[in-house]
Amino acid sequence: DVHHTGSGIGLALVKAFVELHGGTIEVDSTEGRGTTFTIELPIKAEVPTVSPQGEAPVKKLDKELVACEEETPAEAISPSDGTEESTRESVLVIDDNPDVRSYIRSLLEGTYTIIEAEDGQQGVKQAMRYVPDVVVCDMMMPVMDGLECCRCLKSELQTSHIPVMMLTACSLDEQRIQGFECGADSYIAKPFNSKVMLTRLRNLIDNRRRIKQALGDTASLAKESVSDMDKTFIERFRNLLDERLSNSELSVEDLGSDMGMSRVQLYRKVKALTNYSPVELLRIARLKRAASLLAATEKSISEITYEVGFSSPSYFTKCYKDYFGESPTDFLKRTKNA
Repeated sequence: DVHHTGSGIGLALVKAFVELHGGTIEVDSTEGRGTTFTIELPIKAEVPTVSPQGEAPVKKLDKELVACEEETPAEAISPSDGTEESTRESVLVIDDNPDVRSYIRSLLEGTYTIIEAEDGQQGVKQAMRYVPDVVVCDMMMPVMDGLECCRCLKSELQTSHIPVMMLTACSLDEQRIQGFECGADSYIAKPFNSKVMLTRLRNLIDNRRRIKQALGDTASLAKESVSDMDKTFIERFRNLLDERLSNSELSVEDLGSDMGMSRVQLYRKVKALTNYSPVELLRIARLKRAASLLAATEKSISEITYEVGFSSPSYFTKCYKDYFGESPTDFLKRTKNA
């Protein structure tokens, strides 16, 4: 006879859900006679708030994110103008067990925007579409397992920067080594402690934030512990900005096309890596070029304005003062009198 044993995650989920409802669960087991589980739940006369249409209120953003890919616009988590993004960090949860996904959602919702996928193949598609801040991925799944999913995420330009936390019911070092070889950033064993998971998730996001703050400075790019693919991406994007900054009609769509990405993908990739939007990086590149021309040439402010891609001297002067703390005219007066 072949006996299949589980990992114990089901019992852990039951206990977690019972405690979430303010209840208790006890077990009484006698060898040869059986096991009895006793669950006690408090009775609460709470009436859920409903919308005028009679449906429970659902946050519009979350509802859109969980909708099928064919029904959800690419701009669901990115605004139409590509200059801002949701104030909440987004987490993609990839697990074939709906109970596990539901439990993780109960832990994270309210703090993060949640995206869900039921296998690795769907998870890669969701990650490419939404470019989340972090991915939580189960190791064992149908269609595409967690190892292959992680490998795909780390090999695609749009998603290579995203931290991946692997969930596993196996404690074998060999499996963990495989995961790290595929690019996993963290591991957590099932059944997991909710506080441990939340802390590790927060650490992954905070570490990524520290890296992207440093990557906003070109000089620190080589020092940061990011993949060669991401370093190459940032260097290529900055070179593209330098080459095309004189074009005042240059748009994020144009930049995305040159980088082989959609506007939404480019926005979230650049923002995640540098803490700046593509438009902000373009403006900074133009201002730095203008400062060099002011210091090293005899060109007028108007000439420099159009040479670096600004549409009007007044707007250029405003942006220059906001960034450098003095107007171009003040800079010229200060340097000539020095």
